[in-house]
Parts: sequence; C-alpha cells; structure tokens
Amino acid sequence: MILSRLKNAFEKFTAQGNKVECACCGKKSRRFFSAGVVTRRRFARCAHCESLERHRLIALMLKDYPLQKDLKILCIAPEEPLTNFLTNSFHAKITTLDLNRTDVDIQGDICALPFQNKTFDMIVSNHVLEHVPDDIVAMKELNRVLNPGGIAILQTPIHWNLEKTEEDIHATPEECLRRFGQTDHVRLYGKDFEQRLRSIDWNVHFIPVREKYSKDEIIRYGLEDHEIFFKIKSNV
Repeated sequence: MILSRLKNAFEKFTAQGNKVECACCGKKSRRFFSAGVVTRRRFARCAHCESLERHRLIALMLKDYPLQKDLKILCIAPEEPLTNFLTNSFHAKITTLDLNRTDVDIQGDICALPFQNKTFDMIVSNHVLEHVPDDIVAMKELNRVLNPGGIAILQTPIHWNLEKTEEDIHATPEECLRRFGQTDHVRLYGKDFEQRLRSIDWNVHFIPVREKYSKDEIIRYGLEDHEIFFKIKSNV
C-alpha cells in the first residue's frame, strides 16, 4: 500500500505538464503512463484518475453526443474512472453490477439480470462479453432492461483479421490464454461482431477513432488509433 501511494505520488509529480489531457477527469499532464499486463501499453494510463484509452474514448464520444441529465445507468464490471465521469457529467444514478466482486451495488449475472424490463437509459459493459459463455443471452438481457431509444456501450477486443468469431467455452485456462489472449476469455471476436449485435434488434453505429479524431487529438487524449467505438441504440 505504501509503495503504491509513493508510486502514484511520483507519477503525478513527473506528469506535470500540458501535452496530454484526460477526457475523464479533465486534468492535463506531460504524458500518460504504462498499463496492461498481457500487452504492455506505454502511454495508456492517466496519472490522476487511472483512466485508460477505452475510458477516455467513451468520455469524448459522449461529450460529442450529449445526453439528458439524471440518467439511470447500469455499469457492469464497473470501472471507477468511467463511473466517476458519468456521475459528474450527467448527474447520473449509477447502478453497478458484477458476478464476483463485492464492491458493487448488486452481485448478479449478466445473463440473468435482476431488473425489470426497460429500467435503464444507458448500459456500459466494457470488456465483459469476451468472458461470458453465452454472449447472445447476455446481449438479449441487456436489451431487455434498456429503455426504448436507450444506449448501450459494449466495448470489447475485436480482431479484424478474423472473418468469424472464434470461441470455445470448454477450453482450459491455459488454452484460453494461448488461443484468446487471456485465461478467462472464451472467445476472440471477429468481423461478425456487428452481425451478433444486430441479431438482438439493435441499431449499431460504428465510429472508427481514425476517422473521428485527428492524429494530434489521438495523441493528446491518449487513444488507440485502431479502436472503434460502438454506440448501440435499442429499437424496442
């Protein structure tokens, strides 16, 4: 704990500057710091709020697509930099859910959500679906609890060189690491991810980072230039 605090204090001191800007906390720094266990990314993490590339991308996108205040938002496997941004920006009522964690509002399964139909205005589920044995059931549950016209943000690793998603829910942790990049991943999403989403009767809007932001903006906000933002609206 003491070493962690010293490390955080050192990073904040060495980060002083204004070359980069965090879209989540709004603070400027000299640089972003490294993050990632499997794939070490050198300029990914905000020294102030610990946001990563995916958090800042969502924050930027939501600033460009302003939403009403006082939203009811469901965050599955919540990530603090993003939930703080949502709460502060939209005065949102955040409900957090996770299958295993105890630091959430509700312990529950994404495949059997303990909510009534049409409960939430927005759902955020970052890097979750690649862990779920039956992702289609999970998507149907998300759609069920989303208000008509509500928005779902379902960021997940996608391998665009794959025509079709590869998955194996019975693979051992060792096989999952070798085939899918992490011991608790059960699939690699491919180009058919869009079709999987549309099969749930969702209106899917794909926004490539390279088309939305300039090279200078990508560097300034610490984004991954190959990332694609998925903005999904319920049609029901």
